[in-house]
Amino acid sequence: MQKTWSIVYTKSAVKDLQSLPKNIAKNVLSKIVRCSEDPAVYSEPLKYTLKGYRKIKLASYRIVIELVLKDNELIVIAVKHRKEIYEELK
Repeated sequence: MQKTWSIVYTKSAVKDLQSLPKNIAKNVLSKIVRCSEDPAVYSEPLKYTLKGYRKIKLASYRIVIELVLKDNELIVIAVKHRKEIYEELK
């Protein structure tokens, strides 16, 4: 039986979503829901200083998430353009 992951948004992720154009924000939200079905398939692990986080790609945007295994939570950390996101998280 497959786990169900609950989605939790950080305050900064909510601000990021609100700053995006509506059509992109809608696509981001549907991509996050899809990822919550099976994060191992729909996201990739990050490396180096961001080890422990995962990323979801959507065109030129990146969604950084963290998985809390004991609570089955998928925490959305940030949603930004790929040129900006990794510098802000370091």
